[in-house]
Amino acid sequence: MKYEQLSNEAKEKARDRFADINVDHDWWEHVYKYVADVAFGLGIYGFEIKGFGLVYGAYVQYEARFNSKNMRLDDFTDVQREDLKHIIDPLVEQSALCAIHTQGSYLWASITPSHRTSLNVDWEVCDADDDEEIEDLLNGEVIEQAFNGFADWIQDTLQKEYDWLTSDEAIEESILANECEFDEEGELL
Repeated sequence: MKYEQLSNEAKEKARDRFADINVDHDWWEHVYKYVADVAFGLGIYGFEIKGFGLVYGAYVQYEARFNSKNMRLDDFTDVQREDLKHIIDPLVEQSALCAIHTQGSYLWASITPSHRTSLNVDWEVCDADDDEEIEDLLNGEVIEQAFNGFADWIQDTLQKEYDWLTSDEAIEESILANECEFDEEGELL
């Protein structure tokens, strides 16, 4: 019998049986591509996710370089700009003062911020009358927090995608799309 013909109890059993139907492959690849596209718009290049973990001990590790002159903020939708505001605003503010560069940075988003690897930030003061005054206005901590916020955003994006793929609704959609047949107890035939 078809999934939609099963009792609620049998449907639950069938969903449990197929709990990993949407995550038994490299489901994260399209998320990586989306994140790389966002990184490109932020002026982040050489971007590569090295690994991630979900739930307890969640983290993301990435390597990237950044140059504020490569930012393409007009490429973002209004929704993306709002979602990334906590990253964009400090980078724009600081990049108005300097050209920011990062070198081979590994960034971690973790449940405990103390596990983060520190960010190696380097900058050059843009043409200014008083370089010392500009240097005093630069805030490496603000820049580091922006990149840590980006790591958090990546990890959150991966977690949300995983949560959706393992939800009852997504599992049901996959079962229906695959036209699976079950017995009355919800066991796959």
